[in-house]
Amino acid sequence: MKTITDTVFMVRPARFGFNPVTAENNAFQERDMDHTKAEVADRARTEFDQMKDKLVKAGIDRIR
Repeated sequence: MKTITDTVFMVRPARFGFNPVTAENNAFQERDMDHTKAEVADRARTEFDQMKDKLVKAGIDRIR
């Protein structure tokens, strides 16, 4: 049985950054020494907004 959703729940990152406590067992976290915390947070929000736009164009509803 194939299931495809037409709605996703999205939370725009308000505070985003490296967390040394959770990084121990989260392979997706890497400390970015080339960018400030503010730059990393801005990039996360930009990526979020780009994904939101793609979902809207694809006709997928969002719960915010």
